[in-house]
Amino acid sequence: MSNICLLKRFKSYKSLMISKTSTPDQVKQKLVEYITKHHEGDYNGAIKGYKAILKAEPHNRAAKMFYGVALNQSGQSVAALKCLNEVLQSAPDSVDVLYHLGVVFRQSSGDSDGSMCTKFT
Repeated sequence: MSNICLLKRFKSYKSLMISKTSTPDQVKQKLVEYITKHHEGDYNGAIKGYKAILKAEPHNRAAKMFYGVALNQSGQSVAALKCLNEVLQSAPDSVDVLYHLGVVFRQSSGDSDGSMCTKFT
C-alpha cells in the first residue's frame, strides 16, 4: 500500500476519533456529523461513526438509536432489531425508538404497504 493510500486512510480514521476524554460538546458535534452522513446516504460511514461514539460513551442513547436505524437501512435488520431493543430497555417510553422498531418489523415482515396493519383494526 502506498504512503498516499495510508495517509488517506489515516485521515479518514482520524476524523472518527472520539475518546473517553472527549467533552460532551465534542461528542455531540461528532454525532451531528454522523447523522449528516447518515441522511446523505453514507450508511457505512455513519455506522462507523456511531460505533466510535458508542465505544467512548456506551450509554449514548441517541447514537445507539441512530446506529440501529443505519443498520436497518444498510440491510442488517436483525442487528438493527437487537440494537433498537437495547435502547428501548433503557428508554421504554421513547416514541422515536418505538417508531423505528416498527419500521424494522414492517420492513422485515415484507409488509411494505402496511396492509398487515389493517387486519388488526
